[in-house]
Amino acid sequence: MPNMMERIQTDMKDAMRARDELRVSVLRMLLSRLKDAQILKGGARESLSDEESLTVLSSYAKQRREAAESFERAGRADLAEREGRERDVVLSYMPQQLDDEGVRAVVREIIEKTGAQSARDLGKVMGQAMQQLKGKADGTRVQAIAKELLGA
Repeated sequence: MPNMMERIQTDMKDAMRARDELRVSVLRMLLSRLKDAQILKGGARESLSDEESLTVLSSYAKQRREAAESFERAGRADLAEREGRERDVVLSYMPQQLDDEGVRAVVREIIEKTGAQSARDLGKVMGQAMQQLKGKADGTRVQAIAKELLGA
């Protein structure tokens, strides 16, 4: 099974053949980000694990979401829509995102396991929740649900 970089490179070639400019642009940026992370890890000889690649993709998807929200607030629906399409391309390489109920179930389980009772315990709940939900849910959403369940 090819690793994430190989898969994105192959898909980028296909997108170039199909003249899909948006997809090519996003995939080029993802490859650049993955290569930067690989260099930081230890050079070209060290390949990124799927988990490390997922961290890079999650970060990029979050940036696209935040940019879309900023453009929306500024009244630039055209740019917000483009950012949303770019984020969709990135999300296609990530595991299926959990809905709010799925996140709520995981957070409830962690709260029970850790004995968390109030907002003061948010840190230990979030640490474990993000470990379990890495790539499956946005951290902002997880935090909002954790605060809700802890009564913060």
